[in-house]
Amino acid sequence: MTNGAKLLIKWLKENVLNTYQEPVNSNASLPYISLSYVENEFASQTAQQITIWTRSDASYQEAYSYADKLSKLIGESGVLVKDNDLGTIVIYKGSPFCQNRLDDTTTIRAVLVNLLVINYNN
Repeated sequence: MTNGAKLLIKWLKENVLNTYQEPVNSNASLPYISLSYVENEFASQTAQQITIWTRSDASYQEAYSYADKLSKLIGESGVLVKDNDLGTIVIYKGSPFCQNRLDDTTTIRAVLVNLLVINYNN
């Protein structure tokens, strides 16, 4: 896993919800975020999709509450994330920012969130 992936996962875990790189271990318990990290060249903007997974019989409310929290953290100008060991990334909202994911089961509700990430790691 690259430092950019480690830093994004660490930031999401600390600020939004437990986060795993896909494939997610079967022992993980909902709710959580999953991602398959994409990294581009140094200082290039990369589209990054994450999935927020929750358990509910009828509502996406919990999943969207985590997306709302993430939206507020990123703001309209993006967020700079620095770590002495892992480097620096900048996270912006992608477009569309958030949408329902097609349900695989009747008890899992998930939303897809699109981010733009700039990785300043060498």
